[in-house]
Amino acid sequence: MKILAGFILGLLLCGGLYLYDKMQPPQIAQLLPTTPKLAGEEKEAKKCETVMAFKPDAKKTLGLPEQIQKDEQSSVIAASPVPPSDYPRTATAVLHRDTGLGEIYLQQDSLPWLAFNKRNTVSVGYGLGGDSDITSTWHVGAQHQFMQTKAINLHLGGHLFGDGYKFVEVGGHINF
Repeated sequence: MKILAGFILGLLLCGGLYLYDKMQPPQIAQLLPTTPKLAGEEKEAKKCETVMAFKPDAKKTLGLPEQIQKDEQSSVIAASPVPPSDYPRTATAVLHRDTGLGEIYLQQDSLPWLAFNKRNTVSVGYGLGGDSDITSTWHVGAQHQFMQTKAINLHLGGHLFGDGYKFVEVGGHINF
């Protein structure tokens, strides 16, 4: 009976989180700053007569800001989905002046030696465990990641188990 109740509770929680995520308004695209890698690089004017661009409706489809959607002088020349990652990345747009085509290149950057990241995680689980007799129990936990050094993420956490056991931690983990 406990296993069934835990399973149903888990399904309800997952369903609620799914609905919460789907009810969020879509995010508006944001202009990103130029990468620090180009801090000392100079720009130069290049002649380009024809550029292959998507029709103006593409700006709305991509969720670009309203002022960009209304600007007749701005055009979408390339867009690409970026897979999620725990690593910093640089997206670079390249315009081929001979063909007028645009491309986006994505490069994974090296991890910082020291970064102060703030990421929170909440977990819920149901399972079996114990020393001498195996019993079923539920688990609720939370972690706050506060610092990163290369691939090692340091966090504070707390866990509560259905049998009353409590656990507070300072720990580290690696995402891969």
